[in-house]
Amino acid sequence: MSDRSIAATRFFALAASHFSADFFSAVLPGILPAALLYFHLDLGYGVILLSAIGIGANLLQIPASAIDRDKSSPRLLVFGILLASAVLILPFLPEKTRFWHLALLLFLAGSGIALVHPLGLRGVHALPFSVKVSVPLFMTCGFFGAAVAPWTASLLVTFCGMKGLLFLFVPVALIVLLLLGSRLKLQIPEENRIRQENAETTPWRFGALFFFALFLNCGTAVFTGLLPTMLHQFGYTLAFGGFCNTLFGVGSSVGSILLGIGARRFAPPKMILPGMVIGILLGMLYLESAELSVWAAFCIPLLGLLLSAPYPLLVALSVSAPGRFSSTLRSGLIVGGTWGIAGVMLLPAGQIAERVSLSAALATGLGCYVIAFGVAALTCRKAK
Repeated sequence: MSDRSIAATRFFALAASHFSADFFSAVLPGILPAALLYFHLDLGYGVILLSAIGIGANLLQIPASAIDRDKSSPRLLVFGILLASAVLILPFLPEKTRFWHLALLLFLAGSGIALVHPLGLRGVHALPFSVKVSVPLFMTCGFFGAAVAPWTASLLVTFCGMKGLLFLFVPVALIVLLLLGSRLKLQIPEENRIRQENAETTPWRFGALFFFALFLNCGTAVFTGLLPTMLHQFGYTLAFGGFCNTLFGVGSSVGSILLGIGARRFAPPKMILPGMVIGILLGMLYLESAELSVWAAFCIPLLGLLLSAPYPLLVALSVSAPGRFSSTLRSGLIVGGTWGIAGVMLLPAGQIAERVSLSAALATGLGCYVIAFGVAALTCRKAK
């Protein structure tokens, strides 16, 4: 095989690992009613279980990014995938398993998911591809994993019972074999310093990129977290609400790839900032028309493309952005840190939804995008 083919195989292995990690992070929501019935729990406990895997998967990425920084071996990446698959053990536990044992298991599964993200990004940065293209592709694979997980898991449980999740161990084994067989190497600090010496000048410092990504993800978390509920309140089916979230994700994924390709020729701010202005105005129009017509859903893919799509490119830019943090810590902060805080934003947004309206809560999501635009515009550095 040529060097290019070997690098492509390694990227495929990394993309598959990210797909599987985010897949396991979204399995429980798809089977939650069946899991609560199996373990004789109410919804309140179910929310805590969702939080357990969410905290492990997001906020633990920050300390996970500091592990094995001077090693190029993918051993912890493989371990992370195996640990993440622990969520599949749920149906094989006794029905009378203690609740806190379940929460601990899910927290450990989340810890495995947390390992995959910074280590996977280190693997991507070690490949001879432009990070402005490879990182958005890597991030997009994670989205698709999270998008198909609830549907896949619910189908398996519907037709095969809870133990139908056993079939999902097969792709886990294949991905582990692919990672080991590709002889993947992760980027180490020495390589990172050499790479940054030749890195293209980025339009934002790392601190600015972090807050830009933070408010961008806060907007996305609120919008996608409450959109199906708002549409259901308007009289649409739950399936339609889930479909609209998928439309948002598809728009975001397509947009991230286009931005990654375009960033090789155009300055990122010239592509991102005008699109965000259009997206914010389009979002306001959508919130006004969503209750009136089902056709308003045509706006949703554009909202994902214009408002959420820049995030993977920001992850790619964070590697060479001026700042003191190591590349692995940057990955933990801008991926796990921003998404972890964004998840917390759902709490005040939920209070607004309960005390005012769901439309007002989604408007706060647009407000987060406005803040993100302000941060990006005010901190943009002049090209040198």
